[in-house]
Amino acid sequence: MRVAVGRATGFLVGLMLLALVAGNAAGLLPAGGIAQAGQEADLLCDEDGVSVSYGLTGDLSSISSVTVSGIDSDCSGTVMLVRVQFDSEPLNFLVVPLSPGSRSFTISPARPVQALQGVTITIIGQDQEPPNKND
Repeated sequence: MRVAVGRATGFLVGLMLLALVAGNAAGLLPAGGIAQAGQEADLLCDEDGVSVSYGLTGDLSSISSVTVSGIDSDCSGTVMLVRVQFDSEPLNFLVVPLSPGSRSFTISPARPVQALQGVTITIIGQDQEPPNKND
């Protein structure tokens, strides 16, 4: 009887830890919203924005990939800069030319979930300059 209770307790503790990690991962959302610069009335190629999802390692403790999805067909041919900010350093991914749909980026080595500070996605039109890398 004592062995069964110990196993059940261990199982419940494991489930609680899994729920905590999954809850933390579910809270990993990209920062910001839609930003526009310039004076033209219609600079946005994707008015409803994009979505970001994360690939986690088997134990759910680290982020191994980032996927940007919902890229509108109006953004075809533009440039996308994805900046994933971790405690230690940012990771930058550049897509030229951008195509509609989704793009995934591998993070190697995987970084701890707790180290993620945010994600910034910038889509630059064909006649716009990319942001300064020191900004």
